Amino acid sequence: MTQPNAPVRLILDTSALLAYVGLSVDAGEVLHEIMTDPGARFGVPPVVAARAMSVLWDDDDRARLRDLLDHESCASIELVSSDWMELAWWDVVTGSDDRGACALASIRLAAPILSAEGHLYAHDDLLVIDLPR
Repeated sequence: MTQPNAPVRLILDTSALLAYVGLSVDAGEVLHEIMTDPGARFGVPPVVAARAMSVLWDDDDRARLRDLLDHESCASIELVSSDWMELAWWDVVTGSDDRGACALASIRLAAPILSAEGHLYAHDDLLVIDLPR
């Protein structure tokens, strides 16, 4: 059982969520390591969860995403209204609001981003774990 205040060790972006939902072995292996460690969680900003859900039409895929987001090891990474300027900057750097939210979460939590689109996070301050495409 994951400790409720366990640190977030990994940030998942939209491409990582979609890879997991698509049964990527690579995404599954990385997440399995976090899910079986009671002292760690993975984090997902709500805008990332919403973006992933918005492109899924298959009921099984949507259920798989909901199950992942409801897992005890998943932490919702909330942003507050005072984050808007920094978030806007990361949106420009990464090219989208969901990637911007992941970048900001990564910086704040000192956690790498799991992504199948790592090249879109081209910034020295960001650590990205690339999933194969």
